This record gives sequence, structure tokens and C-alpha cells, in this order.
Amino acid sequence: MDQLTRDAFGGTSSTANTATITERPLLGSSMNLDNEKDKYVVRFCLPDRDLSEVKVKVTENNQLRITASEESKRKTGTNSEVSEGEYSQVITLPGPVHAGDMKIDRQAGVVTVTLPKA
Repeated sequence: MDQLTRDAFGGTSSTANTATITERPLLGSSMNLDNEKDKYVVRFCLPDRDLSEVKVKVTENNQLRITASEESKRKTGTNSEVSEGEYSQVITLPGPVHAGDMKIDRQAGVVTVTLPKA
């Protein structure tokens, strides 16, 4: 039963690295936060999304917010189908950052946000 639960929901490891936090939200994306000497590097895996539509913001509460939305339309014969999807995730950063110096890189389904520490 324990193995079935680990397979379905992901197992935990007793050898966790405290400098890296990994979460798996329900929408199939993942987030990774690396706490480096002079910066935080946050990677969001957003496969099958238009990364040019992804918005990233640092709030006053030292939180990083990433949002993305998409709409697709399909017409087959006399039927039309419209589907919309939205992704949003907020994480609290471990320490203060220089939000004005934030760098965002969008490549191959991954958004990488680099935030210099304050």
C-alpha cells in the first residue's frame, strides 16, 4: 500500500537538500527554487504553453507570482469549440530581492527567473 501511495502521489526523501525546494502543482507543471550565494533562481516548467504570454511579478510581500493564460479555438464542420486555461502560482522567496534587477528567460517550455539577493 505504501508503494502504491508513493507511485500515485510521489515519494518523499529523507535526504532533502535544503537549498532546493521542489513542488509539483496539480496542473502538471513544476517549480524549482535554487538558493545560490548571491541570487535566487526559480524555474517553472510549463510545457505546451506560449511562454511569451507568461507574466512574472515580485510583490511587496517578497512573493514571486507567475501567471499564464491561453485560449484555443477549433472548428470542425458546423461545431466550434473554445477552450481556455489559466495557470497561476505564488511562492514566498526565502529573503529580500532586488526586483528591479530580475531577469526572465523563456526557453523550451521552461521559464527561468533570476533574482539578485538584496
